[in-house]
Amino acid sequence: MGEIIKSEDEKKKYCDTTLELEEGARTVYLMLAERLHDIRENRLYEPFWSSWQEYTMEFKDLSPASISKMISVYDVFIKQYGFTPAELAKAGGWTKLYQMMKKINSKQDALDWIEKAETHSRQDLERLLIESKTGISMHECKHPNTVTIIVCQDCGEKIRDFSPS
Repeated sequence: MGEIIKSEDEKKKYCDTTLELEEGARTVYLMLAERLHDIRENRLYEPFWSSWQEYTMEFKDLSPASISKMISVYDVFIKQYGFTPAELAKAGGWTKLYQMMKKINSKQDALDWIEKAETHSRQDLERLLIESKTGISMHECKHPNTVTIIVCQDCGEKIRDFSPS
């Protein structure tokens, strides 16, 4: 930026452009997933890398597990159901899409969950997914079956306490 933005119109435009950049970044990750899919499926990494695993180690900010999840999102939402990266970016990015994949059995399911993802945080979406699996509203549950997690302040070990309250 460098210079001070003074007018209300300029401030609003700067903020709106920043929101567009964030959505663009989500779109780019979905486009990256397509490229990764193509590289893996067509073995385009050969002969420069000895294996797909070796190639994925070249990524500095993406683990091989994240790359695999991104490709899964591409396979289901773009390849199988025909969504565009721009349409999916509105749902909040590839991580939200991966989160809801286990509930997707049709394009209509995908549309329904994408709509929910557009209006819910990742945490709220996770709650909706759990509620749809268990059939129990977390808000209404009295939590009769709980586990206490004890964390040692010295070593950090986590211990589950299953004893009744």
